[in-house]
Amino acid sequence: MKPHLIYFYVFEDALMLDISGPLQVLKSAINRADKTPFYDLRFCSAAGGTIRTDVGIGIETVPVHAIPDQQIDTVFVTGGISIFKTYQAPEEVAAVQRLASLSKRVCSVCTGAFMLAQAGLLEGRNAVTHWRRCSRLRREFPNITIREDAIFVQDGHVWTSAGVTTGIDLALALVEADLGREAALAIAQELVVFMKRPGGQQQYSALLKAQIEDRKGEFDRLHQWVLENLSASLNVLDLANITGMSSRTFTRRYKQATGMGPAEALERFRLEAAAQLLMETDLPMKRIADRSGFGQYERMRRAFLKIFGVSPKIYRERFQS
Repeated sequence: MKPHLIYFYVFEDALMLDISGPLQVLKSAINRADKTPFYDLRFCSAAGGTIRTDVGIGIETVPVHAIPDQQIDTVFVTGGISIFKTYQAPEEVAAVQRLASLSKRVCSVCTGAFMLAQAGLLEGRNAVTHWRRCSRLRREFPNITIREDAIFVQDGHVWTSAGVTTGIDLALALVEADLGREAALAIAQELVVFMKRPGGQQQYSALLKAQIEDRKGEFDRLHQWVLENLSASLNVLDLANITGMSSRTFTRRYKQATGMGPAEALERFRLEAAAQLLMETDLPMKRIADRSGFGQYERMRRAFLKIFGVSPKIYRERFQS
């Protein structure tokens, strides 16, 4: 069987981890092969030659114009801070457009989505990029539907992934599609990473979001206490008492510091705890509702439908390893 031909499209100062993450997943699939390796991995760039990555490591590439008019199975367009200069260069965009015209499947890692968008490959599609850049992608390309919370998104033959290491998740999903779930799980275990599956999981946690916004760390101790006491029947007044503030003052200062109301944050913390239990345990739904602080399954179910768009049962079916 002819190997599945994959090209990584790189540019000056491309983020090394955007390249090496999915590359390692695919190379691990090659290493597991008993017969002819399933993947043939190659590198290309607009002009060819040695391309210097952001960490100073050079990658030898062929120029896109020298690639024969043959079927390419998959193209990866990587990201990095220099993408915001690169995707404005006509020769870079033309190179990606040619690659895409030859390819069955087109993928971007992190901010590589901007290059796909500039090349017209995301027009009318669902997509994602690094969470810090989602608003810019939406602003510059309004005809793209941005799935801001997704780890990666597949829309037809186009796949986009979120921030940096989610290229690993996307590559594992490609291996699963190509070689089966067992192969993808084996590689995930070998690389000591989680096996993510399509749809609905977030790029970053509500706690991380709160910590990023709360630059002074005013509520760090409160967050730690909440995580240790989620199973209790907590409310905003309880949280205010812990901080020694009145309920009104606490609500105002918490929202100013974190960008979320305390009731919203509490629900998100509970959701993430419940989601983790659904993925990692076989506990019954009632036990999970109790341990995550929802108390009742119906209350947990409504929260999952509101935030994730699916019930806890379907969430478990999608994501449990």
